Amino acid sequence: MDETRLRHPTEYIHEHFQKGGNIQEVLLVLVGIAIIFALLTVAHRLQRGGTQSATPNSPAKLFKSVVRELELTVRQRDILGKIALQTGMRHPTVILLGPTFFDRQVDRWWGMNSRLIGRTKSRTEQTIASLRMTLFDDAPKT
Repeated sequence: MDETRLRHPTEYIHEHFQKGGNIQEVLLVLVGIAIIFALLTVAHRLQRGGTQSATPNSPAKLFKSVVRELELTVRQRDILGKIALQTGMRHPTVILLGPTFFDRQVDRWWGMNSRLIGRTKSRTEQTIASLRMTLFDDAPKT
């Protein structure tokens, strides 16, 4: 037999049985290979799971994730979420890109919520002003 050519795996099994080997040894090798394959698969999935992007695939989830990272009060987060949701933004995180876009969306939102009166309106105005200050420091209102 020519030792330089690659042999098919079934040739090794056939040769094993010709030399008096039994099926248990072959099964033990196959089970060992299956266990190694399973361990490699689990290790790969664990590694892939740990290195997946932290950026969610949904615009709403991305917005919530980014807002959670900001140091905002619960009221500020609620107002920001309402502005993004009620103005129908497809990608609400865009509202955080700059004061000009933020101001446009706030004005649009106020137009939609003109029914707010008295103390509620005053408190909401204060919250939006503090939110703008937190997000954009001292950028002048446009």
